[in-house]
Amino acid sequence: MAFLTYLFEFGWVPAILLLLGIALIFVEFAIPGFGFPGISGIILIIAGVVLKARSVLEGLLLILAIILITGIGGFLFFRSASKGRLSRSKFVLKAAASRAEGFSSTEEEQTASYVGMAGIAATDLRPAGTAIIDGKKLDVVSESEYIESGSSIKVDRVEGRRIV
Repeated sequence: MAFLTYLFEFGWVPAILLLLGIALIFVEFAIPGFGFPGISGIILIIAGVVLKARSVLEGLLLILAIILITGIGGFLFFRSASKGRLSRSKFVLKAAASRAEGFSSTEEEQTASYVGMAGIAATDLRPAGTAIIDGKKLDVVSESEYIESGSSIKVDRVEGRRIV
């Protein structure tokens, strides 16, 4: 409370700039990345400190208080996101995308069966592209050479999910 009293003691503009800057930093906590809210928040905080501080020492103390407030707020936000109310929201993925849940991906066993099969390049392979093998469109890679669309190809090997 003393911090807010101090902020509004010598003018509304610096206080509003500082509070708005801190609010934008909290918005940045909620939106991952270092984008517009974070940069704008930092600029507003710097402008508020320059307008508010009467000396360099007062400016440094004000920045230290802002870092402390933002740090505590960030800690509480991330704690809530992992263990509190935010973790129970409908925006957080709770179930794993596992095979038991009905999800699947291209497995090595499935792609390994294509070794030795012939197909047709559906797109130009430069060196990556799409081919039709066994009636299925698959992402393939040529061995560092250009292959024109419509050319016949043969699967040489499979490296994980990569069909060469």
